[in-house]
Amino acid sequence: MIRNVVLRMMWLFMMAIFAVTVSGCGKEALIKARENKWIEARQWQTSLPEPGADYGAYPENYQQIIKNYMYKIDGWDRETIYGDFTQPKPDFSTNVQGWDDYEKLTRIVRYGYVVCVPVNEKDTYGRYYGSVDDFTAGYYYLIRNGHVDSQGEWNKGEECHGRRGVQMPGDGEGKG
Repeated sequence: MIRNVVLRMMWLFMMAIFAVTVSGCGKEALIKARENKWIEARQWQTSLPEPGADYGAYPENYQQIIKNYMYKIDGWDRETIYGDFTQPKPDFSTNVQGWDDYEKLTRIVRYGYVVCVPVNEKDTYGRYYGSVDDFTAGYYYLIRNGHVDSQGEWNKGEECHGRRGVQMPGDGEGKG
């Protein structure tokens, strides 16, 4: 009886060591596959824009398109002060999805016209951040055929362009 218990304990111990060994090897392979897919996604991103890409119609009323969009998603209206809008220029925004399935990454590219604008918005107490003319945040907007297709943060003083990040899970801001 004791012999059976000892043999069973030894067998469980050996299985535990085997499982730890195998899982360690599998993890390294998974990390390598993830790195390879990231490199592949970055190579794809640097090949853009595609020749003959369709950017849609030029947004003549881009300021109103952006203000309507912000009001619709955040309820922003007269409480947001907009700085100087950049002129729309043809650009694109990229995203890569599906990092959990290393065999199938979905690459998404959106073409349109990008506009950047610094803003000053009110905090939760109804006060502007800094002075009224202190633009503490900025956003880029990719407009396609009269609609905002994508939007994100933009730092005043940086080049105005759409999202270029090939973001992997756990990367925070991405590696773009």
